[in-house]
Amino acid sequence: MTAVLLLSALGLLAMPAWARPVGRRLRPAEWAKLCAVLLGIGAFLLETALALAGLSVTLRAAGMGAIAELCQRLLGGFVLGGTVAGTGAAVAAVVLPILAGRAVVRARRTCRAVRVEPGVGWRDARSGHEVVVLPSDQLIALSVEGKPAQVILSSALVDTLPADQLAAVLRHEAAHLRHRHQRYLLLASTIGRSIGLLPYVRHSLVALRCALERWADEEAASGAAEGRASVYGALLRVAEAVAMPEVAAFLTPATVVERIEALRTIPERRTELRWRVLVYLPVTLLGLTTTVALASTLGHVGLLDLAGLCLT
Repeated sequence: MTAVLLLSALGLLAMPAWARPVGRRLRPAEWAKLCAVLLGIGAFLLETALALAGLSVTLRAAGMGAIAELCQRLLGGFVLGGTVAGTGAAVAAVVLPILAGRAVVRARRTCRAVRVEPGVGWRDARSGHEVVVLPSDQLIALSVEGKPAQVILSSALVDTLPADQLAAVLRHEAAHLRHRHQRYLLLASTIGRSIGLLPYVRHSLVALRCALERWADEEAASGAAEGRASVYGALLRVAEAVAMPEVAAFLTPATVVERIEALRTIPERRTELRWRVLVYLPVTLLGLTTTVALASTLGHVGLLDLAGLCLT
């Protein structure tokens, strides 16, 4: 069942990419939360499957050959290949958390570096955050959490946008802060820098980032045609804005096309049942398969613990 658990984890990681053509028809907030859940659970189960697959090799290296043999019989092989595959799984189970930890440190360091120190730029206190305008010729529009949270703009951006579009950008960045989208971006950055080379995972991360930006776009539009036009116009004008994957920015290159297409259409007030069925049915089936595989694997691990006590 270890192999089934591994395949289930890979399926969860790839699901946002596979379901994106239909998932984008859901409300952006709902789709973003679903993508984050699928990616988070998929990453956790992948690490679990790799650790279990390399367990017998690790036990043999620790001099517990009898328990390792029993482990091999109960859990089954990782894939056809025996010791070589088990060793690779054990190494990956150690390396991936290290890469994930480094990604977390890097993301937090980036957020600290982006924050504007007191006394720099023009500032305006808002409800729950402050707006900071930096004297810069680059187009900058981003937000960063902290005490206080900051919406950071450049003077070039302020001079470039008309009043309604500038207000739309401010509402967009405020939505990022209000819904704490930095947590989602931290998850995306961690997964991208640890297992992002796996097939479809990067596409799933793009789906998550697009959903987050569309979520903020819809809040910035305030449900009005004029608001949508303002967000749309601002997006076209700041196509060269500075962006970083670890920080919630108004523009990220991989999300522009989908956001423009979404802003050109009026969203349905109620998401049709068929779109939810097409998204949640395969997710539910995959979740059931994962649950069965995990329960079976954990049951075998329990038997292994009991056998280990008998052998000691």
